[in-house]
Amino acid sequence: MTRFVLDGHAGYYNRGCEALVQATVWIIRETIGESRFLVIGSDAERDASLEQDEGIVFEPRGAPVLSPGWFHGKFRGALKRLGLSDSAPRYVEVQHLADEIDASDCYLHIGGDNYSLEYGFPRIWIEIGNWVMDRGRPAVLWGASITPSDRYADRMEMLVDHLRRLDLVTVREPLTLQYLAELGVTENVRRVADPAFLFQPEPIDLQRLVPGIDESAPIFGLNLSPFALRFAEGRSDQELLAETIRYARALLDDHDMQVLLVPHVTDPGIGERDSDVPVLEAVREGLEDDRVFLLPGNLPAAQVKGAIAQCSFFAGARTHSTIAALSSLVPTLSLAYSVKARGINEDIFGHQDFVLPVGAIDHRVLLDRTERLLAEASRIRSHLEERIPKLRALALSAGEHLAREVLHREPLTAEDIRS
Repeated sequence: MTRFVLDGHAGYYNRGCEALVQATVWIIRETIGESRFLVIGSDAERDASLEQDEGIVFEPRGAPVLSPGWFHGKFRGALKRLGLSDSAPRYVEVQHLADEIDASDCYLHIGGDNYSLEYGFPRIWIEIGNWVMDRGRPAVLWGASITPSDRYADRMEMLVDHLRRLDLVTVREPLTLQYLAELGVTENVRRVADPAFLFQPEPIDLQRLVPGIDESAPIFGLNLSPFALRFAEGRSDQELLAETIRYARALLDDHDMQVLLVPHVTDPGIGERDSDVPVLEAVREGLEDDRVFLLPGNLPAAQVKGAIAQCSFFAGARTHSTIAALSSLVPTLSLAYSVKARGINEDIFGHQDFVLPVGAIDHRVLLDRTERLLAEASRIRSHLEERIPKLRALALSAGEHLAREVLHREPLTAEDIRS
């Protein structure tokens, strides 16, 4: 039996993270065979209580209490405010799992956007990955998106050296592939697709979950994220919220649609800063219309995708909410805050016409893009019917690359490299 360590996971409160874990497990079992998985995450106890697969075990990230690593982590912010350097190695976050990592066949970093420089420099992931490789374990960056940034020019050599050292880097969209080529990182890079394109929805009774909604009438699904709104420089959350409400009001009045508000990251423990629920509740309250419904926030990822699949159209800020929609053949508008949304749309459509940066949210622009979605709905669905199976095959190919190039160390042929 093959054993894997999956790191970079945030927690099942993020339905995208849940989809990534479960889709990755499916891909590996489909391409490699019977396997067991240790998932390192920030909410291990809760995730373990929700996961039904006995082959998936969760362990918390973070140094043991009162250890040197724990003290460094506890006072890292204070050191920074005092202008002192934090020299503690970040691998102390997983050092307590050294025996499990040493016993594994491969370490996979599955947090697809953890290396995106717009979120900060990924020092923690570089140091953990290097520590794993120093211990003689193969390390893989799995389904990644990496955003160019000029903020870290003095540290790019560290990132590039790390990326080249990894046994395999699989990237989920063409813009990241292009950027890595510009950095000179090519030999260990393989083009795949996001694992979540293979994540299966659970059929649900939407009317039972959302009393009052009419499944026979058009439903516009909408996801909005306070996390994404932070990337709208120069515009306040309230301004963007007001524009979204005007947009939804026009859908209700001019297109006679129902609006289904879909939280994709939700947990009472993480507060309003990260949960989608409060901002979506504010949209519902601003509309005051009995045709506006809020999907329950406690549903597992498969049921959330099942609900999204019943929408006629969808607009979403959380990337994996839009992947859930697109892979369900739902015409979708991406409210983008990173390269991943732009790259995925480029991959599917060959253009970014259905991408709107969150900082550019304006009800008139949103309506204009939506009018095009409505007018071209039939053509878009036909295009998705043709394109999504190809992306699913690409997603599955990541497991084949992992099996051949990392676990079995088979040399690539010229045809492999061309593909």
